[in-house]
Amino acid sequence: LILGLEIQQDSVDSYPEDIMFGKHQSSNFAGFAQDRITVSDKLAIIPGARYDHRFLENDKSEGQVSPKVGLSYQINDDTALRFSMGQAFRSPSLGEIYLKQEAHSGIKFRYNPDLKSEKLRLYAEVGLKRNVFGFLKTDISAFIYDYSELILWESLSEDEFQVTNLNRAVMTGLETGTSLSWHNLSATANYTFLNAKDKTNDRDNDT
Repeated sequence: LILGLEIQQDSVDSYPEDIMFGKHQSSNFAGFAQDRITVSDKLAIIPGARYDHRFLENDKSEGQVSPKVGLSYQINDDTALRFSMGQAFRSPSLGEIYLKQEAHSGIKFRYNPDLKSEKLRLYAEVGLKRNVFGFLKTDISAFIYDYSELILWESLSEDEFQVTNLNRAVMTGLETGTSLSWHNLSATANYTFLNAKDKTNDRDNDT
């Protein structure tokens, strides 16, 4: 059994306030637990849970319990199957909330004190890893991510942006990876296909 605790305190104090962040602070607290249950020589179950809570100025706060579970099945000495699903939570940084101008490019931002934490309502992944001939390893997986309040940069005009929340977004995809090791030669190749869709009601779908 693995238990953990995280405490993070962020603060920023930068001027001039009309183009910099100003003076702000936030606190993040998290606790988590994870275990590994060996069902047999081939099958293992990895359950877990995490609680995140974010404290901002003006008595603003939000939190979430994020459960997860993973399965690992060793088909034979060279092939393993895995599956995982759960939820997740990400608080925006002070920079994402209070950014007013990008220092190097001069791009302007409209700061957003109402920016919410990003919530991964559901993620699920299934994958297969195989060792071929002892020198070639392959890994392929398929996944889906279902977000609410996804944090993204939105264009307000040609020269102004804002970090905001997208009500709902769904991402699906495939990942493949191959690695080769032969004497003193090694090589790797990876490919990811991602299909992202805006699922917000009453909006045109952006992909």
